[in-house]
Amino acid sequence: MVPGNTGAKEGAGSRLTETTMLTFLTSPKPFRGHIGVIQRNAIQSWKLVHENAEVILFGEEEGAEETARELGIRHAPHVKRNARDDR
Repeated sequence: MVPGNTGAKEGAGSRLTETTMLTFLTSPKPFRGHIGVIQRNAIQSWKLVHENAEVILFGEEEGAEETARELGIRHAPHVKRNARDDR
């Protein structure tokens, strides 16, 4: 703990406290091949930024539901798309 800064941890990210809320929102490409590995690594790194960090994965792309379940993150499959079918 940082003296005089209740709840803050010393070192990198010391402005984040135990009550900090940090949410990462992502709308990934399908989880296949090398891009799937890169996306999984990114999500895992976001979870390590802070013990209370939350990651929400949006969309129904291939592997999204399974990846969310495996990594213990929230999955919001239903995303309204525009006429071009992109977000």
